Amino acid sequence: MAKEEIEKKNFFQKVWICITGFEKYPELAAQRGTKTLIYIAILMAIFSLVVTVLNTFQISKSLEEAVTYFEKEIPNLTLEEGILTVEQENPIIIENENSIIPLLIIDTSADVTDEQIEEYRDKMQNAENALLFLQKEVSIKTAATNGIIEYSYQTVMEQYGIEKLDKQSMINYVSGNNRNMILAGMGTMTFIYSFIIYMASVLMDALLLGIVAYFTALVLRLRLKFSAMCNMAVYSLTLPILLNLLYIICNVLTGFEMKYFEIMYIGIAYIYIVAAILIIKSDVMKKRQELAQIIEEQARVKQEMDRQKEEEERKKEEQKREEEKHRKKEEEKKKEQEKKDKPVGEEPQGENG
Repeated sequence: MAKEEIEKKNFFQKVWICITGFEKYPELAAQRGTKTLIYIAILMAIFSLVVTVLNTFQISKSLEEAVTYFEKEIPNLTLEEGILTVEQENPIIIENENSIIPLLIIDTSADVTDEQIEEYRDKMQNAENALLFLQKEVSIKTAATNGIIEYSYQTVMEQYGIEKLDKQSMINYVSGNNRNMILAGMGTMTFIYSFIIYMASVLMDALLLGIVAYFTALVLRLRLKFSAMCNMAVYSLTLPILLNLLYIICNVLTGFEMKYFEIMYIGIAYIYIVAAILIIKSDVMKKRQELAQIIEEQARVKQEMDRQKEEEERKKEEQKREEEKHRKKEEEKKKEQEKKDKPVGEEPQGENG
């Protein structure tokens, strides 16, 4: 399959080629950089969209439980001008592994230190789902994103035209039709955040794999362009990315976890690259053999042509000698004939006569 034929394939056909077509990687390596970037951008957009749907589903369940919990456990609070105020001096930290939100932290004191906030976030990293309410922002951690997303109260209030919220109005706000608007807004922000983070991560992985692939090719005595190695690295990440997406879905829905998944993620991509490099090496060796055969055949043909030329020159030389010999014989015959034709005993003329 030529480079131009692969460029004509649609996105999903390219995905199938990247997963099943080891032998097509030399052509994929020759693709233009813009085509490769567009391919990985579409793939990561789909990846981020699925993650966003999972995350929004988790947030929706979290909101339902949060409403019930707020009604029963949380003291009176007020959100005004982007500042959250809770009628309780000490921070609230609630941990319940059986809850959909295993960790809930509320600390709206103005003098909370950066070190304390980092401690809260470190604590959130150990929980599957967690919420952290600070004075000016809320941080959300879910299994789908596998990271902490921060939302500024001021930004959310300006986006949805909110001027002031208290405990009851907050519960009412997230319980009615506004709930869908909140989920849509959070979903949009999650999609943008996920796409940027995952895209940057994949490009970094592709760069590192490209470097490893370049030196692997050198070890195999192949000098290939670094840009071609980076192209192959991007396409080789197709299957690992899809497996990662499947893993995230299983993890969110069932809680299934796999140790050393990151190692497997990179390992699969590297296997694809090594297989592609070996195919390229095999093609190069085959072309070298074909070239050697062509050169050998050309030498044989040249030798045959030289022999034929020498044979023709020898024949011409012999023909020339034969012609010269024939010419001399003809001249001798002519002279003999002239002697025979000359009259014998012709009368002398002049004084002798």
